[in-house]
Amino acid sequence: MAVKFINKYNAKLHPIYKMFSWDLLFYYAIIYLFLTLEKGLSASEVLFIDAICQITKLVFQLPCVGIIDLLKNKKGLVLANILCAISILLLILSKDLTAIIISNIIFAISYNLRQLCESSILYDTIPEHKSKNKVFTKIDGIGQSKYYYLDAFSAVIAGFLFIVNNYFPLILCFICCCISTCIACKFKETKKEDNNELDKHYTLSIRDYMKELKQIYKFIFQSKRLKCLLLYSGLFTGVLMLFINLRSIVLTEVNLETQYFGIALAIIQVISAISSKQTNLIQSKLRNKTLTTIAAANVFPLILIGLSFACKFPFGVSITLIAIWLILYSITKGPFYTLMKRYLQSFSTPEVTTKIYGLQTILNSIFATIFSLFSALLLKYISVASALIIIGSLLSTVFLILLDYMKSYVGLKPEEYEKSEITYVKLK
Repeated sequence: MAVKFINKYNAKLHPIYKMFSWDLLFYYAIIYLFLTLEKGLSASEVLFIDAICQITKLVFQLPCVGIIDLLKNKKGLVLANILCAISILLLILSKDLTAIIISNIIFAISYNLRQLCESSILYDTIPEHKSKNKVFTKIDGIGQSKYYYLDAFSAVIAGFLFIVNNYFPLILCFICCCISTCIACKFKETKKEDNNELDKHYTLSIRDYMKELKQIYKFIFQSKRLKCLLLYSGLFTGVLMLFINLRSIVLTEVNLETQYFGIALAIIQVISAISSKQTNLIQSKLRNKTLTTIAAANVFPLILIGLSFACKFPFGVSITLIAIWLILYSITKGPFYTLMKRYLQSFSTPEVTTKIYGLQTILNSIFATIFSLFSALLLKYISVASALIIIGSLLSTVFLILLDYMKSYVGLKPEEYEKSEITYVKLK
């Protein structure tokens, strides 16, 4: 099959795949309620389970990199989706905390595999061109936008179905996982005819493979640009993972009725869908201020919401602050994922990109674990209001320090970087 045809085929299929597969549908609108109301867990226990999930991502990240190198992207993606479906089925059938934890462990492994494969399949199918990053951002943004629209619809349905039967939304989630698996099977494995080095990469001996792996990681660790981006990615992804449960805790604090959880999430996803399509526009407008704006828009409002709860502000004021926070969260989270992938794979090659994604997931898991455990501990001993103020203040301080350090190493013109920062030279 001609490479040109494969490129076009995969590029068209990717947005459809991402619409069903980028994250779990019919899930996040009700999972906090499902675990607390149906399974009888506390808010602290829910965050603790999330921490275990993140630890699993960390422990299995390097083995997952080896699996993808062995299976290649397509087979790895199919395996990831099968494991995801199994994790949801186990959650549905779970009778105790142990089964729920095992379900999250399986999901964590599937998440690692998907993170390594999904963007690589798309990026490798786009021909080398000066606008390659923009084309990647556009196609990936379209798929992400489609997912947000579908997730918005599923969130509304999930909220009302949850009232009828607590298990209906998860059953639909499992069905969507099966659909994702079928779509993943349709991708074509891409081989670049002019890239003999990439073909050789998959036939290396174990000793040569480990030597090359060590060399690639040495390059990544020596690049201040990559280290800054990976740290930012870890911090902000940890924030987004924490917010999945935190927004449910906040909405529960203001006594929002169950059926409106889905509507609230639907609004969030529609806004994210719109912003995802405008990723290139947002990047062109904000330029070097993009990452600063994304961080500030999400962490500062937490302090205000916490103060509104602690000082017992009028209900209307608290709801307004929560709405502003969720809108800012919605606008920024859509572009963040695509832009971060774009930044990390700039000046990179396919063999290096997979390793960068692997380290990204490791750091994401480390920070998500820390945030989940810390938040679980806070909520066990202090009020939601105090926890929000502490979390918001600490995150604001950390981001200010990191962003100030990043000024000298990220967002420069290509000619302003040292060659060693942006070029990986394979030793012979």
